[in-house]
Amino acid sequence: MRTLLAMGVLPAAARPAVERLAHSERRVVTHLFPDGEPHIDNEARALARRLLARTGAGTGAGTGVRSGVAATAAPGA
Repeated sequence: MRTLLAMGVLPAAARPAVERLAHSERRVVTHLFPDGEPHIDNEARALARRLLARTGAGTGAGTGVRSGVAATAAPGA
């Protein structure tokens, strides 16, 4: 997700999983050795929410095209 966030893209096939993670109340990762750092689930949810916000969650955007860049069909497509 960090890489997708840095690129500003969210493939359409990944969107449902990212949305589930962003809004999940359940733990999705086991935190075996708590060391005072925020639980990795909280970090993953925050990344998922930032990715959804950046790629246009709920606006129909974020279909795998970089935010703000127009998509064009390839020749012969």
